[in-house]
Amino acid sequence: MAAKFNKGDVSEGILGAAMTARFLSKTKKITPDDVVGVVKRLNRPTQVGKTLVSTTKFKSPNKNPKIVDDLTCVIGLATINMNAFLNKSLYATDKEIKQIVNAACAYSNGVHVMEWADMFYNNNQYNDIFVSSEGLLNQSGTKVDLKIVADGKQCGVGISLKQGDVKQFGQVGGASFNSMNEFFSPLGVKFSSAHQKKLEDAISKKDVPGGLRFMYREAQKQIAAIIKSTPDKFKNNLSNFMNFHASRNEPDVALVQLNKSEAAYYDFTNIKKRLVGVKLGIKYDEGSTQVIAGEKIPKLKIISESERGDNGLLELRVKLEGNRIDSKGKQVGLTIRNYVEKGHLTTKLLAEKYR
Repeated sequence: MAAKFNKGDVSEGILGAAMTARFLSKTKKITPDDVVGVVKRLNRPTQVGKTLVSTTKFKSPNKNPKIVDDLTCVIGLATINMNAFLNKSLYATDKEIKQIVNAACAYSNGVHVMEWADMFYNNNQYNDIFVSSEGLLNQSGTKVDLKIVADGKQCGVGISLKQGDVKQFGQVGGASFNSMNEFFSPLGVKFSSAHQKKLEDAISKKDVPGGLRFMYREAQKQIAAIIKSTPDKFKNNLSNFMNFHASRNEPDVALVQLNKSEAAYYDFTNIKKRLVGVKLGIKYDEGSTQVIAGEKIPKLKIISESERGDNGLLELRVKLEGNRIDSKGKQVGLTIRNYVEKGHLTTKLLAEKYR
């Protein structure tokens, strides 16, 4: 396709099709051909705001042949991504799309979905099942990209979906004092009016990176002191922080990552108990940026001091964008984001993997 589409967004449609295939078959493992078969049967989408939405009804058999469930697949994507998702030739030609399909099958064949498919097949009663992949329609209100609803009730967890080797799962925008407080105060950091003045002085002199470096260094000092004096308190703060950014404190939300034909399932509500016995530490570092020539931007890395090798649990870092002239000759302003990214240790402690 000539137009560039977002494979992360297309993966939401693919996983929706895979889950639909799972609840159509219920008892046998699905294959990539089953997923493409569902895509081929989907109805033409209609416009809902800026999103195209395809709604398709299926019939799903049960063990009792006299009972047939209704199964509805609802997928909402931006126009360019919907066109890619429905382009059947893409599934035969694009290597990365094939990997996404494989990973979607792996998750849909896993225990978290199979237990519901088995239940609906064997419960000897009619169910009205919805596979809803409509994250774009309510991005500001929820972290959930996909969920299963039966008879009006959510089945299992809602899915916050990531595609590819994406580490970021949360963020706070801006370099203001309020943004710094929002980002760091859940970890126990308390900035003073003197910190506020120094940050605002730097910003007024257009030294945003310098102001951010100062605030991140101060956060590192305070967090190091908390870890030393009350390590269990910090673990509690950290667990709440990670769970908030993964789920926005919505109940029953898990992060699912589809990467290279593999699915990984993260339930961040488990992080507190997984950190028992782990000795934490924190490091300050700086990275380069192409957005402001010659500048360095800060990052903090929360690590396990008792772990050998790649011991990173969480990285908090600045991401700068914009600050350029676009193709139409217009100035694009500077955008600042403070990213929350999972490290290798998060995957080691939390991830359930399916291939």
